Amino acid sequence: MKYTYQYRIYQESSQKLTLNNWLSICRYWYNRMLGERFNCWEQNRFPVNAYPLISHLPKLKDQPNYYNQKKQLPELKKL
Repeated sequence: MKYTYQYRIYQESSQKLTLNNWLSICRYWYNRMLGERFNCWEQNRFPVNAYPLISHLPKLKDQPNYYNQKKQLPELKKL
């Protein structure tokens, strides 16, 4: 039989501020990148990862998707 334990963490006020700051930064970037995908859907009316075969390859690289946005995150963190 496996046991699991739950621990309650009581943060200090400075720790709460730091955690809330990180949470708001993550929420901002998630919502911004999700908004890019929604805008792409609104403009083209087909899923970001399923563009028609007749489109040109350079256009495919410019479209936002999860993996392209994931590659951008380290560069954005440096700013």
